Amino acid sequence: MSPLGITSKRIRSTMKLSSNMVYERAKHKNSVSADTLKHVEQFYTIDDNSRMTSGKKQTLTRKKVKMHKRFLLDTVVNLYEQCKSEYPLAKILYSMFAKLRPFWVVKPVPNDRETRLFQIHENGQHLADRVYFLGLVTSKCRNVEDLAASVCCDINSRACAYGECGMCKERAQCEK
Repeated sequence: MSPLGITSKRIRSTMKLSSNMVYERAKHKNSVSADTLKHVEQFYTIDDNSRMTSGKKQTLTRKKVKMHKRFLLDTVVNLYEQCKSEYPLAKILYSMFAKLRPFWVVKPVPNDRETRLFQIHENGQHLADRVYFLGLVTSKCRNVEDLAASVCCDINSRACAYGECGMCKERAQCEK
């Protein structure tokens, strides 16, 4: 026995293993291919799905990698559905899709905006969420755009938005 409390047998076996074997980390059954990782990162950073911030100092750093911050333009759930339709061959679950979001692509918060426009749009989404929670609409009308499209015949028309349109006064596709 050595003064460190290690037996000579252990020392010999350790030396034998370290000289002859090279260990490789085993891949898990649920690991994602490098191609899928690349597709998901590109999908998150497309200008249709996230936007670059305007400030020069709005950056995020992780593990000594500094990247310019990007804000998501839609929820991760909606982006996942869109990604599944665009890349049908990439078999990926929602939880993995959410984990693979790059660190510099973040959800916008009201403090990140210098105008009140973001808060106004979020209030509309909160109202749509509450209407869904109360069970007044089906799951296909969870976001504010779908809810508006189900009630109005033309979401860009002022008359439809204010209930002055004769065609869409009685229209209610999302109601139960």
